Amino acid sequence: MARTPTVYRWDDPGAPDLNAIMPTYNDKNKLFLYTILKACLVDGYAGKPSAGWAMPHEEIVSTGCRFVLTNAANSGSLLYEGGVFSGGASTVDVATLWACSSVSNMDAPVDAWSYKTNYEERNAGANGNFHRSAIYQGASCDAWVVIANENTVCFMSGRSAVEFNLESNAGPDRYTSSILIIGSMKDGGLAGDGGFFISGGARGGYSDVVYGYPSFDTGLLTSNVDILGLSKSAAHDYKYSGYVFGKTYSPLSAWLPVPIIFMQYGPSGPDGNSSSRLYFSAALPAMRKLLLHPYDFASLNAFMKSNSFEYGKPFSYHDGNWVLFKSIDGVVDVFSLDPSEWGA
Repeated sequence: MARTPTVYRWDDPGAPDLNAIMPTYNDKNKLFLYTILKACLVDGYAGKPSAGWAMPHEEIVSTGCRFVLTNAANSGSLLYEGGVFSGGASTVDVATLWACSSVSNMDAPVDAWSYKTNYEERNAGANGNFHRSAIYQGASCDAWVVIANENTVCFMSGRSAVEFNLESNAGPDRYTSSILIIGSMKDGGLAGDGGFFISGGARGGYSDVVYGYPSFDTGLLTSNVDILGLSKSAAHDYKYSGYVFGKTYSPLSAWLPVPIIFMQYGPSGPDGNSSSRLYFSAALPAMRKLLLHPYDFASLNAFMKSNSFEYGKPFSYHDGNWVLFKSIDGVVDVFSLDPSEWGA
């Protein structure tokens, strides 16, 4: 059965008031993602029911925050570790994401991976081998959008004056903008839908703040299963099957959305160590790039305004329902709201 996603926005009536919930700069950096995801996925708010996830564990201290989110399919869990929990960091800006098979104890998650690093080996992890949220300045974010059903969530952050503003020709900011897609992937590996994946964000060292643009071009993907659908026992590399994107100065006259697909190579290939061979790993649910898109943000704004569209709000176009955002790595990111794109 196809599962229809719900779109949650910072300006919804009843949406969490971040300034009231997180009055200080430290609070906002520490609790930004926690507050939004709990409200949308677990609790719901006036006019918007929860997406149907569970948060079985959470811990908040003055220097950090960690929590667990589990989807309805129970295909795995997200373990979020921020601040002091993320490698004993001295700043609450640091956040590490783990894809786990289960988490009955936040100090001992089962089959937990963050990019190339297994949880048991996290203290020996090399710089760049962890999956980070890429939200380095949550205190500067005043706008966000969550698209979610009971098994998958897509999260976007930014500023209402820039990333979500039709009058701003500026691109997304590396300190505030992030796209995260978490949960069961559409076509999640050779075993079909399932597993638990994290995509988007940025890579970085465990106890360092690494300022890097979040991008789907880097092959940054974390999963708790291998390409056979079994619990992952060794690190894998991923490759994003990118496209050559065409650009036009004029507003879009064609709408050619193409899926984001990750290929995996590593020790779990059907032929043994598949270091030289690529295998399909996961198609990100509803995530699209356009083969032909506006040349720059001014052209993108013109396209949006000419069609009376808004960033982060659903609209109908070319026989589909979509949500569109400014993109760091390719001018525009598009999400389909077609239930068939959100898992069967």
